[in-house]
Amino acid sequence: MFKIISQADAKKLMASESNIFDVRDQTAFDEMHIPNAKFLSGENFEEVTESCDKNLPTIVYCYKGIRSQTIAKVLSETGFTNVFSLEGGFGAWQA
Repeated sequence: MFKIISQADAKKLMASESNIFDVRDQTAFDEMHIPNAKFLSGENFEEVTESCDKNLPTIVYCYKGIRSQTIAKVLSETGFTNVFSLEGGFGAWQA
């Protein structure tokens, strides 16, 4: 199970140790991303997630906060215990 998290609450979680996954495309990630975020895609999913502490708060974001919900669900099904999808995605984060 995952939860949707507001920008303000996400910033509080990010102030301490957490996993942050950007599930937008590689070009968007390379241009700009939330500090400490890791690029996560279908191609690198296992490699990236296996190197993470699954008990840390885990925040997932995409462009608008829709696709990240799907990935958040998958992460929670693969052992991540405290998973959040960023409300409004990266677009809202920048605003």
